[in-house]
Amino acid sequence: MKVTLLVSEWCSVCPAAERMWRQVHEEKAFDLEVLDVGQPEGRKVIAEKLIKTVPASLVDGELKKVGVPSGEEARELVAEAPDREGSASEGQAAATMTMRRGPRHLVRAAAVYLALAGAMLVVSGDLWGRPVTWLSPEAAIGLFHIFTYGFIAFMIFGVAEHMLPRFTGHPIRTGWLQGAQLGLLQGGLWLFVIGRVLAWTSLAGVGAALMWLGMVAAVARLMPLVWRPSTA
Repeated sequence: MKVTLLVSEWCSVCPAAERMWRQVHEEKAFDLEVLDVGQPEGRKVIAEKLIKTVPASLVDGELKKVGVPSGEEARELVAEAPDREGSASEGQAAATMTMRRGPRHLVRAAAVYLALAGAMLVVSGDLWGRPVTWLSPEAAIGLFHIFTYGFIAFMIFGVAEHMLPRFTGHPIRTGWLQGAQLGLLQGGLWLFVIGRVLAWTSLAGVGAALMWLGMVAAVARLMPLVWRPSTA
């Protein structure tokens, strides 16, 4: 059994419909597909089914509900699906309109690192054009990475993890690899910064190695999405 939910960026109630279906998806074993009508695959479905309003829920290709379904309505539409024994999100995550925990964490971290980088401009004196003398070049390099790696890399990885499944139609891998990516990115950055500030070269080297492994984990999760042809 497959449920297709048609949504749109401009639809204010579409996130509520998606949350409801994902809740039911955790209880029942069926395939769930969220299609944005602004994308080619979504436009194809609304053209074939002559759908004028979103959110719209289709079960096995047949339009069953227009609007946000209640929990009772959604469960009734997939009543024939077997009960799920494990978590639906285990192993991989499909395209979603609402931001999941993983990419949300990365984007939140990026915002925090951007704020820290701005604070460093004040502390270092660069904002006033009078750099302080107590900040060594090594420490400056470490603090600069709060912006270059902490903000830029985390923001890119977070947005890519959220958007690429929608653009390609492929699910992204979750589970231990996602956890390893987050841990390596965060831990590596702070070890690198602390090592640079305290002039502990070996600690900075360990942090740099962990950051590199975090980027490898990110590539391992994102590359399969763009390597395979789009499902559109």
